[in-house]
Amino acid sequence: AVTYAPGVTRYRSASHQHVERRLGSQDQSNDAALVAYVSATVATGGAGLQVTFTVDSVPTYVTGLPGATGADAARGATFSGTLARDGTIAALAGEGGGGDSTVRLLAPQREQLQHFYPRIPAAGISPGASWTDTTHTTSTGGGVPLTTTAVSQHVVAAPRDTLGTRALPIETRTTYTFTGTGSQGGEPFSVRGTGQRHTTELLDLGGRFLGLTAADTSSYTIALKAADLSIPAHETRADTVSVIR
Repeated sequence: AVTYAPGVTRYRSASHQHVERRLGSQDQSNDAALVAYVSATVATGGAGLQVTFTVDSVPTYVTGLPGATGADAARGATFSGTLARDGTIAALAGEGGGGDSTVRLLAPQREQLQHFYPRIPAAGISPGASWTDTTHTTSTGGGVPLTTTAVSQHVVAAPRDTLGTRALPIETRTTYTFTGTGSQGGEPFSVRGTGQRHTTELLDLGGRFLGLTAADTSSYTIALKAADLSIPAHETRADTVSVIR
């Protein structure tokens, strides 16, 4: 069975997001993008593995909203935590380059890295393995605390040649629901929605993560209670992580 092993790998991580909303009789849309080069070091330490991420550069950071700053300051940011055998990362903490913890980009970057590695059984994976898991997470990267419940079905396909090595593809189909509340301009609002995600992740036979491709679609409603207004929205997202040689 294949599980995680020590090593150093440099990755290119890219996320592209498109959001459409209908406010009254008007349609609104915005696009967001984040491309970052990240080095990951997995090392033995204590009772398990320690992982350290270093942000080498952020060539693209577009939120579609005003105030998208911090791409340059995020260069050199480091995040460290404990990598469990099942791919979960505990106690991930970090700060911007030069020790600057005020960089606006750090929160979404940290949340993405928190789930960087594929979730696998602690005993490891082998071709033909399948399992289902349910996760409950809370995220704040979008400015609104969202609680998400996700049910994921995983299947490990036959090994294939990737980057000059043999790798196990992990195919995952996820359905999820999410809720959250917030306030803008002193006016409270709530968010409620559902989504689906299809992910293909690669783990080589030596225990190194080789990247992923993912497609995500979700629909949700933003309810402004004081104004008795509901804003329907639809979101699509594409994510890739690839090894940089």
